[in-house]
Amino acid sequence: MSFTGIAIENIHTGENSMVADFLLNCGSGYINHNLTWQWSKKVKMFGTNKTAIISLTGDVVVQNGATLTIEPYSSVSSSDTLAIEFAANSDDSDVYPGEVYTDKGELLITSGSKLKVDGGSKQRVKFRSDATHPYDSDWVGITLKSNDNDILNSIIRDAIYGVYSQGSSGHPLSNNKVNSNTFRNIGSVAVYSYYSSGEIKNNAFYDNYSSVIYNYRSFSAIDDIPDIENNTIDARFSTGINNYSNSNPIIKGNNIKGSSSSSGTGTNVNSSTPLILYNTIWTGMGNLGTGIAWGLSESDRGDEVRNNTIYGMAYYGIKSYCGRFHIVNNIITDGGYGIWTYGSSKPTNDYNDVWSNSTGNYYGISPGAHSISANPKFVNPSGGDFHLQPDSPCINAGDPRFTDADGSRSDMGAHPTGGIPKRRIPSLASSTIPDRFSISQNYPNPFNPATQIFYQLPRDSHVTIEIYNILGQKIITLVDRPEEAGYYNISWRGVDSAGREVPSGIYLYKIQAYSPEGGRFQQIKKMLLLR
Repeated sequence: MSFTGIAIENIHTGENSMVADFLLNCGSGYINHNLTWQWSKKVKMFGTNKTAIISLTGDVVVQNGATLTIEPYSSVSSSDTLAIEFAANSDDSDVYPGEVYTDKGELLITSGSKLKVDGGSKQRVKFRSDATHPYDSDWVGITLKSNDNDILNSIIRDAIYGVYSQGSSGHPLSNNKVNSNTFRNIGSVAVYSYYSSGEIKNNAFYDNYSSVIYNYRSFSAIDDIPDIENNTIDARFSTGINNYSNSNPIIKGNNIKGSSSSSGTGTNVNSSTPLILYNTIWTGMGNLGTGIAWGLSESDRGDEVRNNTIYGMAYYGIKSYCGRFHIVNNIITDGGYGIWTYGSSKPTNDYNDVWSNSTGNYYGISPGAHSISANPKFVNPSGGDFHLQPDSPCINAGDPRFTDADGSRSDMGAHPTGGIPKRRIPSLASSTIPDRFSISQNYPNPFNPATQIFYQLPRDSHVTIEIYNILGQKIITLVDRPEEAGYYNISWRGVDSAGREVPSGIYLYKIQAYSPEGGRFQQIKKMLLLR
């Protein structure tokens, strides 16, 4: 059965594409040639929403080297969206070889074929159930059995799997990108990498009921190292990132909140060798919740748990069974156990701040010679802001083999105070993309010797931030570069462009941002330096 569709209102068709205001009852079947799904102008659906809908009644299988592209038409406004709806618990299509769930719809990309989805930063493509009150397993999800797929700027919900990248021992997959999406109400695994590698970046995960990200033999293929970076994960019902059977991803800059699971809130490691860097893992639920659980590591490669902040995990901060890895530059506070180990093969640890853990800071292991146990002085931990105040004992207290972005000795924790802007992980209460330009009052203020300035960009922009004295003379330029949309912070240590300390007094900081997509922003604020 070939895939067909019905377009209603303002139809524009080409040989391999179909554009319309409203798409309905596209059915199920096979896509055997390159096809583009696009949507055009506003359609008023469900009150103020403006959504074009593609309704699917069963499996859609992309095969024979075809590429399915899903993207907005050039005239679409920022409020228009496309929803691809799968009939809940229904599949009227043929059973394809290897199909597991014959009673639920699925979008399957077979070997040699491709899926290219990009809803844009404002519009988003929505993959969802058609049920009025959807459950977490109404349809199967998106299954990839090929390389070089892109799933960008989408909302995926109500499925068994969100995205299942399904390779095999003889045919591992590579270069599959799952970036800048939102996953909700997923019954099993939101992103499952099975013999597969690629990127999982800048996604948001909420209200999912099993592992959020699951890696099984997710290993590097030449230079294609699995990269799990800058994701926001609400793990209240699940484990955040699971790694099994020789997976070796880089897990970096993720913000993982909460869990009722004792097996590993942030990251669970079993017979794998990941690098776990600059993650914030915080606030376990009830009497459970573990920051990082590590067991049965098969390697002596020097795997590292470095520069993570683990806060309020009621069970364990870091738990290790037979793990040969290095724990360095981490902050682990206000939980049950800080670092807990068991077995003959133990991790090494040094340059950590392990403090105020109610059951004990260490069990089965002694603190490293350069570790400390002191209040790290976070800016606002209850609100999810784990940046360090300027008088934190964790600043410049990390392993001297590592440096922060400004070239200074490394800090402890996931949020170093270096002088080059760094993407700030948003709290779970905020959007992953800001809705407006803004710059906050510096903190602390007054300050000595350093202060931090926070700002946000709703779209890609060229940004300059400059410091002036009260006479209007420029002291230093902190930022002058293009930056992506997102949240940022910059530290000023009270020095001029030559690195000389400036005297006490009132100073002005000025931001200018220009976006080629439209929009200019300029603002000036005062701050007080007291020597």
